[in-house]
Amino acid sequence: MKRLLLAGLIGLSAAANAQVIYSNPPYLSEWTVQSSPVQCVLSQPIDGYGAAIFTQDAGRRARFQLDAFRPVHRSGEAAMVARPGSWRPGESGNYLQQITTRQQRPAIDTQGEVVQSAVNTLLEGWQLVVVDGDLEVRLQPARFPPAYRDWVDCLGALLPVNFADVERNLLYFEKGQNRLTAEHRALLREVADYMRQDKAVTGVFIDGHTDDEGGYLENEDASRLRAEQVGRFMESEGIDPQKVVIRFHGEYYPVATNITVAGRAANRRVSVRMERNGIAPNQRADVVAYDRRVDNAPPRLPPTVDD
Repeated sequence: MKRLLLAGLIGLSAAANAQVIYSNPPYLSEWTVQSSPVQCVLSQPIDGYGAAIFTQDAGRRARFQLDAFRPVHRSGEAAMVARPGSWRPGESGNYLQQITTRQQRPAIDTQGEVVQSAVNTLLEGWQLVVVDGDLEVRLQPARFPPAYRDWVDCLGALLPVNFADVERNLLYFEKGQNRLTAEHRALLREVADYMRQDKAVTGVFIDGHTDDEGGYLENEDASRLRAEQVGRFMESEGIDPQKVVIRFHGEYYPVATNITVAGRAANRRVSVRMERNGIAPNQRADVVAYDRRVDNAPPRLPPTVDD
């Protein structure tokens, strides 16, 4: 507690003696909102510095960032201070919290209670000031409330999951079974719902696998049937067929030993992996068109199909 009090006093004292100040005049202060089902961003550009950003991704906590376009901060700690504007004479500032700074972008990246403290400061019409030695970054509260309301509306429409939560999935099958279970369909609907909402998703890779019981042609056919079942279901959920890549590998690329019952069960799987902001599926070098002639063994793919 003594350390925080001392830091706060230092922060308030330094605020009065700042040598370098980054700030916009209140009448030029602008807050803008960028909305999507996967991310909500509330930001203010700061002349000569960069931007202050409140952001929340689907399925994640809100963050506050100061993104300096050039390395003006030192690595260490700075004080976050609430300060009244010049139009509120006689009121003193309040120390809020110590925050970590770094030289790389973003210079400040924090979450938790400090985000709510920053929001409350601006909603109450106070400047939000970050004091880092003899440098100050001042966020103006002008026009913040209406932009904040738009941001809150965006938060209410965010998807419940993040891309990382649904990017990779595995569906397991009983021996000799190719049909999708209710659990399979529920998981695939979640993946499809995310794909429909996130326009940055470029495709989904569906890879079928089996254990090593039976001949390789039989296993290849079983892996194909399972992968095709998944692909057809994704298309029935409104996913563009051009974004669906189906591959099948039979008994190749096991993830466990085929000696045990548990190992064979782990190998009877279909992996479903989305790709986002990357190369379109039909442009990838590892998408192989299988030769269906029975006298040709299936080609070996790089051992990364479940990566």
